[in-house]
Amino acid sequence: MKLLLTFVIAVPQGKVIYLHSQVDYLNDFYRRYPSFGIPELSLVCRESKRIVSKWGIGLRFCGFDKPIHCEWFDPRRDSIYIPSIHIFKRWHGWRKCMGGATVILNVLETVEDQYRGRLPSKAFKWAIQSGYFEGVRAIDLAMLTIKCKGVSWDKEHDAYGEGGDVGVVGLDDKRLPTMLRPIFNDIRGGYINRVESLQYMAHRRPSCLLKRLHGEWDRDLKFLFEEQWLFSQLRVSKEDQFESELFTDIKFGYQDRRRALNREHDTIRRLIAKMPEIRPVIVFDRTPTPVPEQSQDWPNHWDNRRGYDGLEVVSNRRGMVLAYNIYDGRMTQFT
Repeated sequence: MKLLLTFVIAVPQGKVIYLHSQVDYLNDFYRRYPSFGIPELSLVCRESKRIVSKWGIGLRFCGFDKPIHCEWFDPRRDSIYIPSIHIFKRWHGWRKCMGGATVILNVLETVEDQYRGRLPSKAFKWAIQSGYFEGVRAIDLAMLTIKCKGVSWDKEHDAYGEGGDVGVVGLDDKRLPTMLRPIFNDIRGGYINRVESLQYMAHRRPSCLLKRLHGEWDRDLKFLFEEQWLFSQLRVSKEDQFESELFTDIKFGYQDRRRALNREHDTIRRLIAKMPEIRPVIVFDRTPTPVPEQSQDWPNHWDNRRGYDGLEVVSNRRGMVLAYNIYDGRMTQFT
């Protein structure tokens, strides 16, 4: 018992492991985010090593068969932040790492809605069916990502914690109006006059933004995510969907191509019982914006033929933004 208490005190505080692209790790990010090795408590004795090994696992990221970054991951304390599902697909070996873990995802990358095609949701479905999310305990779905460097809060309202670069705050957290106020003021200060500010600001004040995010979550985003997660577990062919009792006549998704699941069916009920805990959050991110491997001409509209996911377009349409012309945190083609 004494050794266990010593371990709890000695291990590092929970952190957010930010999954960058290979080019970020190979270029500049390994200097900003040095590898984090096994806790020193592991070297004390055989018993401490056994406890440390039980409570964590070493993650090694390799590029071109060469280790380029290492992280000690404790699924009980740490969270894995996946800013782009396209990046996550390129790192392998997650099948044995996710037991009891908390994962942070962009909600618009996990669902298929009426505004766009299947590219992002297909990537998420592939990751689920490949076993990458096996055993995940909880999923924090980012309704909004705020790239924020200069704002400093008092200790009570700090988004990042001690030495953190990514903060995750639940959408129901009562601190949010206070935390968002200086960010709104900073954005308004970036415009020449009030008329221009009102033109580009998506919401007049933090309370309006939070009300909109809650509205989008309750209206369909929670439902769309649950449908995507459950459907990915079923592995039912398209032909069988129209005959199976697992589905209802309710249609949704891009061009109404999807049919909602029958949640009264015993099979679906069993899947719901195994579903991870999900909650809507806002992510505060003060890391440098990653640079795409190849310069791309970003579109101002959804264009399926060119392979873009249109994330900034969908977030603008849904009002899940601070300002319509700020794209930091909403571009996900960082492969």
